[in-house]
Amino acid sequence: MGVESESKNEESLYGVKFEESYKIESNNTHITPAKYKTIIKISGGLIKNEAQASVFLLIFSVLAIIVSLFLFFGIDGGAPNAPAEYYHPNIR
Repeated sequence: MGVESESKNEESLYGVKFEESYKIESNNTHITPAKYKTIIKISGGLIKNEAQASVFLLIFSVLAIIVSLFLFFGIDGGAPNAPAEYYHPNIR
């Protein structure tokens, strides 16, 4: 109350009116990273929020690792069916 009476006194003494407005800003502003925004935009409406985009990224990365392992080690995993002469022409 002391602040209010002091500002009223300043109003009457100097003829200046102060408009005080208090705006409380929250530090909890959440900014969506660009990778999630891009996935939401490209999905065409299938992915609607950041949580779904993160699940999509997790599944996509796991599938990419699995595919790369198959490509690196080979899908069949067995010995080739070509004759030995094809690989070692000196053997008869």
